[in-house]
Amino acid sequence: MPSQKIIDWLPDFYKRFLPRFFENESPEETASSCSDCSMMNSDPSMPEIVSFSPSIKCCTHYPNLPNYMVGALLSDRNPALNEGRLRIRGLINKGVAVMPHGIMMPEKYQLLLKSSTDSFGRASSIICPYFDSERGTCTLWPFHGAVCNTWFCKYSSGEDGRLFWISLRNYLLHVEKVLELYTLQKTGFDASQIIIQQKGVRPLSAFEIDGKKPDQKTYERIWGKWAGREEEFYKETYSIVKGLNRRQVKNLSGIIGEVLLQDVMKKRQKIVKPKLPAVLKRNPRLVVEKTTGDEYILISYSEFDPIGISGRIYKIIDFFDGKKTNKEVCREILKITKAEPSYELILSLYQIRVLIENSPV
Repeated sequence: MPSQKIIDWLPDFYKRFLPRFFENESPEETASSCSDCSMMNSDPSMPEIVSFSPSIKCCTHYPNLPNYMVGALLSDRNPALNEGRLRIRGLINKGVAVMPHGIMMPEKYQLLLKSSTDSFGRASSIICPYFDSERGTCTLWPFHGAVCNTWFCKYSSGEDGRLFWISLRNYLLHVEKVLELYTLQKTGFDASQIIIQQKGVRPLSAFEIDGKKPDQKTYERIWGKWAGREEEFYKETYSIVKGLNRRQVKNLSGIIGEVLLQDVMKKRQKIVKPKLPAVLKRNPRLVVEKTTGDEYILISYSEFDPIGISGRIYKIIDFFDGKKTNKEVCREILKITKAEPSYELILSLYQIRVLIENSPV
């Protein structure tokens, strides 16, 4: 299976201080491609639930960009990122959800996401502000943060792959938050400004509904001595972060970072050295659609990754009853069908959770 280093998914400056674990390889997600989106559904037999709009793809997400990431983009000299820098500067000038912590998802956008059931990949009104609709590309890549850098619609290792990238995302989000807070402290913000209380759904102000900058008094209170010097501030936070080394970031990340990293390592092992449980059963939550001929569409671990299989393979699934071992099931299948399923086939069915482990309740 094609592979690349985990660190290659991230901006280059992370190479200075992320753990050496990131030098390890992880399977490349060949089923997911931004340049050739696999979520464009042209097959009428496929369930509607799995398709995205061709002009939007998965970019109905407004990333929270940590302050130093904004600074990294603004400090970069790659001409290919000129459009991204232009858009960032436009948002800074507009002043909506532009905070010392970073350029954040506006409250109005958050409320729309929480109130929606099927907007992801479909609703053009919540398309990412950094998405180039004409080219179908991100204008910030790779400076778009942990969520975008670890998102895939399909996974080569099925559920195990999905869990690995989620685990990696959780670790990177922790690092992002730690570095945000560190840079705020180093740039003169006091504790009351650094610590933002977590809020649930709340009433929005007129400024937030209209997508306007807060009044000048509020804006100056938020930014303090950096008011009117936002771009300079973001570049300064990047300068602070890029000067850190591996030991310093480890200390800043603390015990939470260690635990999250251990989880990433554990999840990666399930990809590079997969183990098949000895006893399997059909997933009771499996969604099945029969198509033309003797073909089936299965939705198991993700609605974004429906699997097409032949009737011959579909018929063997029910042999796995959660009581007999895989070896016993294979002997039974061989006796009845005259063909024994391979280990690779059973492993694949398990990774996409068509078959699941019969764990004790």
